Amino acid sequence: MPGRRKPSGKSYGHFTVAVVVLGVHVLICYLDESGDTCPLASSSPPSHITPLIVIAGLLIDQQKLLAVTHEFLDLKSRFYPGLMPRHPHHLSRVLVEIKGADIRKAARSHDKQEQRSAIGFLENVVSLLERHQIKLLSRVWVKAIGARCNGKAVYTYSTQSICAGTQHLLARMNDNGIVIADSRSPALNANVAHSIFTQKFKAEGDEYNRLYEMPTFGHSENHVGLQLCDLVASALLFPIAAHTYCAGHVTSVHVQPKHKSLKQRFAARVCRLQYRYQDPVSGKWLGGVVVSDELTKRSGAEMFRTPTSVPVASGTLTAVPSVAALPAVVPPAPIVVTSTASTSHTAPAGVVVVPPLSSESESS
Repeated sequence: MPGRRKPSGKSYGHFTVAVVVLGVHVLICYLDESGDTCPLASSSPPSHITPLIVIAGLLIDQQKLLAVTHEFLDLKSRFYPGLMPRHPHHLSRVLVEIKGADIRKAARSHDKQEQRSAIGFLENVVSLLERHQIKLLSRVWVKAIGARCNGKAVYTYSTQSICAGTQHLLARMNDNGIVIADSRSPALNANVAHSIFTQKFKAEGDEYNRLYEMPTFGHSENHVGLQLCDLVASALLFPIAAHTYCAGHVTSVHVQPKHKSLKQRFAARVCRLQYRYQDPVSGKWLGGVVVSDELTKRSGAEMFRTPTSVPVASGTLTAVPSVAALPAVVPPAPIVVTSTASTSHTAPAGVVVVPPLSSESESS
């Protein structure tokens, strides 16, 4: 054709290739963490050092991601409208994160309205997870005083553990999946991805053959799944673990008396989100929330134990060892509540209005 240069035999230009997987049910595991890996030099560490670290994974059915996304953006707008961008597009709300650490702090605030908003937001987040049958896998590492903390090992081992649980669920469902982790730095990301690479391509066979690839890394302001995972890790698992394993042993801004109220309110519901399974050879229960307590050597069963909890034979407090034991749909939390004036009313659709915390908790 006149005016068009003919392609040479040495170059074929640049092509864009898309790999499309059809007819496969995909599960997405979102990974995030709360806390740091700095050593705990004393029982009264500075405020920038946490007494524990939580690494959590949320397993979300990709077919439910659309509904999960819109429902979560609605919750952000209802509870924190002042933080949302002044933009006409509904989806722009994903760009403003409501961090789990901030919600954890607000939940123990002396400002009753701030406290009620934080608790109400968490109630609705947990209801969303229950409604869409989102599953939880996590590792909790409680630091020993004066001991070294191997940050690389903590992250890589935790990621392998969560990927193993994800692999088990995918094999059980005969599905495939991917892992999206909150991005930190190129070097730290590479360590995490390489720990899975060595398991996928070892000579003995692929440990995670239901995962399409190594973990990929995303920015949380672009992923609702990562934002939800941050809330679970920082606003639920972290304070529950801090109260359970660190209270009375570590004096820190991260160990607060009001964390007891968060545990009493949410422990049972978070416990039921776990994906747990039994090893067919040893009979040992795996998955779920696994605690390594180097501070007082207490059992992981303490994590969700409350005064009304009853331990079960599996050695943990969850009576739901696997997805198969769950009902088809987990009902959301009730929306008929009692206000501060002790009058009952029905909350707006999709919103749980929570009563104030007990007077004992408020004075803590």
